Amino acid sequence: MIIINLNVQIKYLNSGPTLDVNPHRFDCCPLMRAFFLRYIDAMRAFNVQVIFAGLIASLCSSAVPAADIPAPIGLDIRPVASSSEAANPSVAIDAAELSALRVAVSQAEAKQAKLGPYDPTLANVWLSLANRALALGDEAQAGALFQRSIHNLRLNEGLTSPIQIDALDNWIESLRRSGDNTALGNILTYRYRLAGFGAETWTRERVAYAVDFLDHKLYELTQGNWLNREREILWLLEHVSNATDKACFQPTSSIEWCRPLAKRHLATLYFVEHRVTPFVEDQRELYFPPPRNFRDPSEAYRLEYEESRAIREGSRLLQRLEELAESKDVEIALLHADWQWIHGRNIDAIRRYQSIWAQEPEALLEPVPLPWGLGASTSTIVEKGEKPSALLSYKVSVFGKTRNTVELDAEDSSGQRVRKALRKLKFRPAFVDGERIESEQTQRFELLDP
Repeated sequence: MIIINLNVQIKYLNSGPTLDVNPHRFDCCPLMRAFFLRYIDAMRAFNVQVIFAGLIASLCSSAVPAADIPAPIGLDIRPVASSSEAANPSVAIDAAELSALRVAVSQAEAKQAKLGPYDPTLANVWLSLANRALALGDEAQAGALFQRSIHNLRLNEGLTSPIQIDALDNWIESLRRSGDNTALGNILTYRYRLAGFGAETWTRERVAYAVDFLDHKLYELTQGNWLNREREILWLLEHVSNATDKACFQPTSSIEWCRPLAKRHLATLYFVEHRVTPFVEDQRELYFPPPRNFRDPSEAYRLEYEESRAIREGSRLLQRLEELAESKDVEIALLHADWQWIHGRNIDAIRRYQSIWAQEPEALLEPVPLPWGLGASTSTIVEKGEKPSALLSYKVSVFGKTRNTVELDAEDSSGQRVRKALRKLKFRPAFVDGERIESEQTQRFELLDP
């Protein structure tokens, strides 16, 4: 037996590990020496190829990063309706009526002290007073009275009595008027739980409660940073996915249940696609070099995974909507075309737009910022105070991007910020005679996170 000492050493230099090989060690075996030297040359060439391929792959994979996906409308800015549409009817507060309401509340409290807080006759008393306060514009008093009424109804008539649901609906309207976002979210969640929280068979009422709940959750995603909210976002993704699967992918699925829930699912996917990559990168920069116990890295990886499958999931939903629609549904066709257009699949999107034009040209006369019609671009809360805004004139190109933007009445520095946010949007282009055209628009936009 011949023992060959290869005498291979690894040296760690500034340029990295290298092989120190003495070819004279193989004098006893010329064939082995030739084979080993050829192996080294082959491995050097292979390493160069691997490195070069890795660089090419990294460049290709980052050619269209998620952060470059157009920003969904309603995330940074949103269009402001005209004054006639946006104006909310103001309630003239009658001092005498308010005084009479306070007297009636005092009398009801005296009755409660006499009969006890759980007397069933008090529920209607509190409910009547709450509706009276709501009509007078006293949202704070209305909320307190609705709470008393619902507490009494829950104890005496159970959790899902029709009168309690009606009281909850009125209380929710009161909270929307008052702009109490936290309390509104709690009551919407409570009402949704009473209706089964997506676990029961869908009905029109349950779908309506789910839509209200999801719209509010989507509105909350537009507010502020996503720091420390990873678990909340992952839960919302899982919940809306499960609810949509149950409404859309069952043998008894109906377009009536599937359509509104699928639209909220698409809105969630749009937000995730645009925000996850920059959010995760910011987190990694914050913890670089990473500590020994990185803060729940699995949640960041799960968010990246959900982002990577968002396009496929959205396409699956849209195809299912088209299957459930008995005939050509213009709204669903627009949702599918918009999905393709915003993801850069322009040829397929244009073909779909042209098909829509042949059926209903009025749907494509004006450009609109995307995504449109998903139910999450505006808040159902009457927000107190005005947000910074700017009235802009701009052109929308045939590729759906804005140019020649002019500020018509910029307020302080908000005009520049609105213009910057507008450049991140992608519009559905206008069509004439089935062809895309450049169009000019004038629209006021407000900043959502000033």
